[in-house]
Amino acid sequence: MDLWDLTKVLARRWYVALPLLLASVVAAVFVSINVRPDYRAQGYLQMLPPQRTESKGPRNPWLDLGIGSLGDAAIVKVTDNTELGRLADRGLSDNVLVNFPRESPLLGIEVVGNSPEQATATVREIIRLLNAEIVAKQEQYGLAPADMITTLTLNDGALPEVVTSKVKRVIVVAGGIGLLITVGGTVAVDALLRRRKRRRAGPEAEPAPQTEAASPRWVGSVPTGDAGRDAGRDPDRAPAPPRPLPVQPRRTEPGELAARRDDRPGVVTPERPTRPDFVADRARSDATIVLPVTPTNGRDRRENRP
Repeated sequence: MDLWDLTKVLARRWYVALPLLLASVVAAVFVSINVRPDYRAQGYLQMLPPQRTESKGPRNPWLDLGIGSLGDAAIVKVTDNTELGRLADRGLSDNVLVNFPRESPLLGIEVVGNSPEQATATVREIIRLLNAEIVAKQEQYGLAPADMITTLTLNDGALPEVVTSKVKRVIVVAGGIGLLITVGGTVAVDALLRRRKRRRAGPEAEPAPQTEAASPRWVGSVPTGDAGRDAGRDPDRAPAPPRPLPVQPRRTEPGELAARRDDRPGVVTPERPTRPDFVADRARSDATIVLPVTPTNGRDRRENRP
């Protein structure tokens, strides 16, 4: 079944396809209303170099590696699965993404939550964890606060935005399922109605199978079996072929038959054909020829008598 046949089935069974399609649309709308959208909050954290350029104490090793290396170390710690699991246990979102571009030491935090409050609270918690991790990794070297790399919060995710991608996905999936149910249900109902119609029509509506007429068997020039029995009763039947004329034996001189028999080649039996004329010719060839006795007079009998 191609697309054109499917379209004709839908048009023919519109009273089935239309209610199914309307039910699918209603189901898709109901699902989209009940599915709650997501909320996305974004926060930014700026990393700043130390306030004192010349230090009398130990030098900050993160300055030799670069500020970006300290940010990478803090991100790895905060976005660990253990930390994200702790956030989820506290009712926060574990859908967290922290970006750190190499062009500028700016940490971008993106959180997707089920509510605006959850998304904003998660962003603020991530900022707090990043600040604490950055300070902890520098304090282990005994640095003074003036020699440490600091951070500045630019945005704490106070204005989350609605994300409708999940709702759109749900609508597309529901619409696709509804369309498949509509097409499948219409095709199934059409096949069921067609089968029921054929059953109600009965076997008389179906054409009777045509059987080949049995070919008559011929012996000589007369058909046998049903063909021979009905030959005289059926006026529409073709007349039988004419009977062959009787074979007139030719008179053979004494000694000619024996010489002809000695010179006759071996007889090859041909395959049995089905043509009536060939059967009649073979019947004539297999007929027995009776040779007449040469008459003699009484004188010859008296001379041969002892």
